[in-house]
Amino acid sequence: MKQKADKRRVEVVVAKPDASAATALYREGQAAQKRGDLQVAEERFRRALALQPDHLHALQMLGILQAQCGRPAEAEGLLARALALQPDDPSIHNNRANVLCALRRYDEAVVHFERAIALNPVYPDAHANLGKALFDQGLTEQALARFERALELKPDFTEALFQRGLALMKLQRDSEALDAFERTLKIRPGHADTHHNRGNLLRKMGRAEEALISFERAIAANPEYAEAHCNRGNTLHAMKFLSDALISLDRAVALKPDLALAHCSRGGVLAELGRTQEAVDSIDRAIALQPDLAEAHGNRGLALRGLNRLNEAMAAFERAIALRPDYAGAHANRGVTLTDLGRYDEALVALDRALEIDPARADFYNIRGNILQNVNRHEDALREYARARKLKPDFGEAEWNESVCRLLYGDFAKGWPLFESRWRNGQTLGEMKFAQPLWDGSKVKGNLLVWGEQGVGDQIHQLGMVDGLAGSADGVIVAVNDRLVPLVQRSFPGMRVIPLRAAVREKFAMHAPTGSLGGHLRRSWDEFPVARQSYLQADPLRVSELKKQIAARGRLLCGLSWQSAAPKVGAAKSIALRDLAPLLELKGAQFVDLQYGDTAAEREAARTVTGIEIKHVDAVNNREDIDGLAALISACDVVVTISNTTAHLAGALGKPTLLMLPTGVARHWYWHEGRADSPWYPSMQIFRQRTFGDWSPVFADVREALHKHLKPRAA
Repeated sequence: MKQKADKRRVEVVVAKPDASAATALYREGQAAQKRGDLQVAEERFRRALALQPDHLHALQMLGILQAQCGRPAEAEGLLARALALQPDDPSIHNNRANVLCALRRYDEAVVHFERAIALNPVYPDAHANLGKALFDQGLTEQALARFERALELKPDFTEALFQRGLALMKLQRDSEALDAFERTLKIRPGHADTHHNRGNLLRKMGRAEEALISFERAIAANPEYAEAHCNRGNTLHAMKFLSDALISLDRAVALKPDLALAHCSRGGVLAELGRTQEAVDSIDRAIALQPDLAEAHGNRGLALRGLNRLNEAMAAFERAIALRPDYAGAHANRGVTLTDLGRYDEALVALDRALEIDPARADFYNIRGNILQNVNRHEDALREYARARKLKPDFGEAEWNESVCRLLYGDFAKGWPLFESRWRNGQTLGEMKFAQPLWDGSKVKGNLLVWGEQGVGDQIHQLGMVDGLAGSADGVIVAVNDRLVPLVQRSFPGMRVIPLRAAVREKFAMHAPTGSLGGHLRRSWDEFPVARQSYLQADPLRVSELKKQIAARGRLLCGLSWQSAAPKVGAAKSIALRDLAPLLELKGAQFVDLQYGDTAAEREAARTVTGIEIKHVDAVNNREDIDGLAALISACDVVVTISNTTAHLAGALGKPTLLMLPTGVARHWYWHEGRADSPWYPSMQIFRQRTFGDWSPVFADVREALHKHLKPRAA
């Protein structure tokens, strides 16, 4: 017995040096970990364990270190060994559960969190961490209860406060969530994650400016916080500061090249900047990184729609919906694309689904109103715009669309006041700002400056109201696009005509954009001039010269224009020249090219199909030389055109004009509805599609009308 006791005593003495050395190494590792030297800390912990494999603290700390370094599988093994040595230690249960959460083994993690709490019911970290595990599994109410218990135990527990804010935000209890985030920041003003999520919440609440400040504070606290840069960019995008948004998103991508959402958002901004192919490329990168990111497929659809690749856009929206069936925005944008395709019934179904998911979205009611307007359900459309404006009283786009709807069918009294919302709906109209007041319709003592807005065609149309200003001021100054100046000077000799760029140097008492004149001068059908056939005058010498150049042995000179360059609706308004064969083959007519842009290839293709040569006058640049185009139109006997600048110019010159209009989305309010004539242009006849995309009946009607122009010549 004595010999055995001596043997045991010797064994204990031998073990002591290794245990002491292991503990010393552990303490060195602990000190290195505190100062942030994780490599040294790991090396010391491993050496301690090599000397003493069951060193409890070294196992636990090395496990925590491996978790910090993103190696949760190894961390879990180490903490399991520690727990086997001391199964009733609540901190080891807590730490092992955290690692199991990182491995997404949530059921096991919950068991260990609950064991930690059973061992120590007043352990705030375990309550908070259990709450996070429950939150990550979507059990938000249960998670919230755990965060609140943690805060009862430790009221200044910032992580629990922060997580409570996230849970409240998820439960749509936004005011309480905001309060939780603000309480967190009182304790830890530099908590980057709280600033970031506070920004997300404020953005959701429609408080974009405050959200922006929160994102910037998150970035100040952590300049390499890629997600904060990303959401700053998203907020700037929503505020329409597109260039600044792109800078933030570029920074996010630079900091974290694998952040799919940043590539996705970047693509959305590029699309809105008109850099559409770059947008598609950026979004495709997002999809490559995260194929199941529904937002990326949704943004891809928007970009493809911008490229007029409508079927591909549809496929993208449908993929987004397949990934996330409750993706309201994808349903709505699918509806917009169906509208572009003329599939209005399906579009309404898509918008109904979007509104079923999110009935508080004002923009969805606005879109639905547009669809109803396209199928001439005007009263229904007006109800949708009213709903949109009730949800969002400052919604300029809905106000604008209501104005267009009312003007379309002649409700001028209500339409014109709403038309002023055009400056608030995101359109690029060429707005000019002056210190002088807007004209209110009263007699002006001094000069009245009238300045052209929007495109050349719009300015030509709106100039039809300028002659009604006679006597409204001591003098009228008309500022228009440079290309219009010679024509407008000749046409309004009693007024001073200047280029738009010169308007800022003029002296005047009041000013009016041309689009606002209707509210004073066209308040009912009765205020349209009945006797006036034209209000623009071409240069008679150029008309005479051009008539000689295009004369064709007594044949009817028919000016022809078939394309629109309008970015959104140009394709729906336009017609391929070769498709006009039913008109081109009409005997007794000489067709003259009035189309702006390079038309040589199209004219040659049409000649190959029909054998008809369309006369082109090289001396007139139909895009840049508007005065020359006016003379060329005046030299013709009749004009056949789609809705574009040529149509406005021909109508303003009083030239007999046969206007071919699409149905639905691509029509404009000033062609009104249910009329074959135009109150703006008395010499115009209007021929409308009956079915979206089907021009055949229009061609037949225009051909018959051209026959009537031919008959007097034959007589």
